[in-house]
Amino acid sequence: MAVTAVTLLGLAAGPALAQSPEQLVNQRQENMKQLGGAMKVLSGYVKGEADQAAASKAAQVLVDVGGQMQEWWPEGTAVGVGDSEAKPAIWTETEKFNANIEKMKAATPALLAAVQSSDSGATGKQLGAVGATCKSCHQDYKAD
Repeated sequence: MAVTAVTLLGLAAGPALAQSPEQLVNQRQENMKQLGGAMKVLSGYVKGEADQAAASKAAQVLVDVGGQMQEWWPEGTAVGVGDSEAKPAIWTETEKFNANIEKMKAATPALLAAVQSSDSGATGKQLGAVGATCKSCHQDYKAD
C-alpha cells in the first residue's frame, strides 16, 4: 500500500478544490476508503499476513490522512447529498463528534510507534484502540 506525496497533497487540497456538496461527499468517502484500507493492512500485519514496511506505511496513512478528518464534514453534506451516509447528528453533536475524532487522532501515533517497534502484541492492542474509535463514530454518526 503505497502512499505518494501526490495522494496526500490531493487529500489536503481536496476539500478546497471540491466545490459542490456532492464532490465533498465523494472526497470524504475516498478518504475513508484509504483509512479502511490501512486498517486492513494493519490487521493483516497483526495476523502475520503483511510485512512491517507495509504496516508502517498503513499506520502513517492513519496518522496523516486521519489527522485531517475534522475537515471532511462541512455543513450540507449529510444523508441525502450524493451517497452520503453522514447522520445529521454530526452537526447537532459537534463537540461529541469532534471528541471522537480527537480520540482517533491521539491513538494513531501510538499505533505507528508499535508497528515500528516490531512488537505485534503492542500493535494489536493499539490497532484495537484505533478500531474502537472508528466503531464508536460509525455507530453514532453513520447511517446504515
